[in-house]
Amino acid sequence: MVYIYQFGQKCKEFKVLALFLLLVATNSPAANRYWIANTAGSWHDPANWATTSGGAGGSSIPNLADIAVFDVNGSGDCIISADMMVDGLHMLSGFAGNVSASGNPIITIANSGFVQQSGSFYGASAFIEVLSPVVLTGGVFISSDDMLRIGGQYMNDQTIFSQSGTNVFLPNYGTVAFCPDGGCEPMRFTITSNNNTVFNKVFAEAQSSCSPATPSTLEVSNGSMIRVSGELHHNDGILNGQWSCNGDLFVNAAADAGVGTITFAGAQMQSYYRLSGAGSTCRIVIDKTGGMVLPGSTTSDFAVNAFALINGDFQMPSDTFYIEGIHTGGDTIFTQRNGIIDHNEGWVAFVGYDTAQSYVSAQISGSNINLNNVALMAAPSPETFVLQIASSGTLHIENTLVLGNGSLVDGTLILEGDIFVEPGFTSSNSTVVFTGNNTQIVDLSTNTSALNGNITINKSASDVLLSSPLTLDASGQSIVFTSGILQTNS
Repeated sequence: MVYIYQFGQKCKEFKVLALFLLLVATNSPAANRYWIANTAGSWHDPANWATTSGGAGGSSIPNLADIAVFDVNGSGDCIISADMMVDGLHMLSGFAGNVSASGNPIITIANSGFVQQSGSFYGASAFIEVLSPVVLTGGVFISSDDMLRIGGQYMNDQTIFSQSGTNVFLPNYGTVAFCPDGGCEPMRFTITSNNNTVFNKVFAEAQSSCSPATPSTLEVSNGSMIRVSGELHHNDGILNGQWSCNGDLFVNAAADAGVGTITFAGAQMQSYYRLSGAGSTCRIVIDKTGGMVLPGSTTSDFAVNAFALINGDFQMPSDTFYIEGIHTGGDTIFTQRNGIIDHNEGWVAFVGYDTAQSYVSAQISGSNINLNNVALMAAPSPETFVLQIASSGTLHIENTLVLGNGSLVDGTLILEGDIFVEPGFTSSNSTVVFTGNNTQIVDLSTNTSALNGNITINKSASDVLLSSPLTLDASGQSIVFTSGILQTNS
């Protein structure tokens, strides 16, 4: 059997240790080395290791071909004070001691993973790299204040982190990086965590070692949530499942959206960053007891699969806020329930993708949503994308509305600015109300019968100016003049 490992690579945006490729070829499974010390001792002392549980000491210390086993027959604490590599590290039921790093060694665990059923593990300031699954069912795991990197390359879908039972995970102010590599296949990597576990800082990075990349998925299992007290970085791949952060959110260029949810839950000010490139993250939800979520100092646009404001305040980026991705029929992609949206004088672009769907619809939900500029776009099959305003809802647009393609249905549009309808747009049956005190341009290009809903002109000053023909031929369609003038350009 051949195992290929890539050691020492930290996730993006962090310092990089030496990279090297290690190829281990073996025709037999990894051997076990058993900790047999009953008093505190050094990992690096052969006298503390045996080839059988409770056997005679003096065996070689565990290396890359071995699984280091801690069980009931070795009750003494183990201290790791220098770099080490093993095939696996297993703390089995009955072990009551501690396995502790001292200083900042590099701890590398390869093919057989980290298993903890009892005892305590203390990472101190070690850089810990696990290239196979981490399984925690008991004991106490105190992570490193540097980084715990859970990576490795896989050929099948895999649960890479599983916490259950009585295990207690303490983050120790460090970073946990979930960085599995799916190679050239779109793998699904699952994380399961006890819901009372809180991580300090998390990198979510389902990697692909191919070029061009084939996105893999990092997914939190049903019933679990990854709670992060500090920063959450979506660096690579697709993000599914439930995530929550009390700090800032960073989205890197290789991020490939997803149908998961990231909830901003802190009581303080939080920021979101879109780093270099055009990465997109999953649904974001604002559900805060205090503070505001606003763009970071270097962020002028941002892209998400969907957006919901439940509680708290949200400031949009100054350029474009993209609501984009593949949606199933009836998905609610933009919601405002409570709180305040500051549109920041930017654009909101609703971009629908239709791949295997023959008909895709998405909804806007809110009694009175106030935006600045709005564009409706779809790719690659615009005629199948329908954006629906909740029937009792109102979308208030202070500046420009561009209907590029797809369809817009139901609800009410209150327009203070111009409306441009492009040839690729199908139709809209939404009620349109022209209001405000500026001249408003209606330009339907050649799509003269695209507006099929009722139209009301209710302006305190200036006119509504038609720069193209407007055909009102839908069944039951009406135009109501409350106040103001409708004027043609000729």
